[in-house]
Amino acid sequence: MSSHRPDLLGSLQASTGQSAALLRGRWLDAAARGMLFRFAAPYAAIFPLSPIYMTNRFRSVAIAAALLVPTVAFSQASTRPFSQGSRIASVGVLTGGDYEGLGLGGSFEVGVKEFTPTLSLGVGAFAGYVRGDLGFGLGNVTQIPVMAIGNVHLAIPSQPKLDLYGGLSLGLLRTSVSFDDGDTAGLFGDETLSNTDLGLGIQVGGRYAFTPRAMGFVQLGVNDIPLLYAGLSFKF
Repeated sequence: MSSHRPDLLGSLQASTGQSAALLRGRWLDAAARGMLFRFAAPYAAIFPLSPIYMTNRFRSVAIAAALLVPTVAFSQASTRPFSQGSRIASVGVLTGGDYEGLGLGGSFEVGVKEFTPTLSLGVGAFAGYVRGDLGFGLGNVTQIPVMAIGNVHLAIPSQPKLDLYGGLSLGLLRTSVSFDDGDTAGLFGDETLSNTDLGLGIQVGGRYAFTPRAMGFVQLGVNDIPLLYAGLSFKF
């Protein structure tokens, strides 16, 4: 019996040591949890940390991020056809409205103000030359508009190549009428009649980017600008 006593004592000591280590580990774990609870308790009413809340919270954050990333990327000027700092030169054909015949026009516009990532303001100038026939062999009419322009541009995130705009044109309109018939000219006292008036126009249009720097455009106008102005625009 005495020969087995040391082994028994050793086993008891080992068991006691393991139990003590286990108890110490559980005590430390409980203490850590208690400290965490004591630290987080004041904020629990403000930031609930239940699993359901955290799942819903994570889902909301993920959805917001998914919606925000395209908007942030689209808000960069390089991804839009027109924004603050853009410089666009356009050339195209002119016809219709109060203009007789067919002509050519050119315009230049600079982005000067960005109201939102999708709404910006551009200002510039427009000039054109349109020549048409009066009919009945009477002669021809020449119209030359020179105007300042201001447009509000709308960008559509789902259509990053499209630039829609609308605005006003204000300037001068030079009209010259030349008569071919000598008798008709005599009625007016001169062979050519010319007049320069203040011109005001309202325009709406759109541009579509084929490349980062080349776009096609169509513009419709009323009052003292041509009904149709269409051609190519170049961004630089």
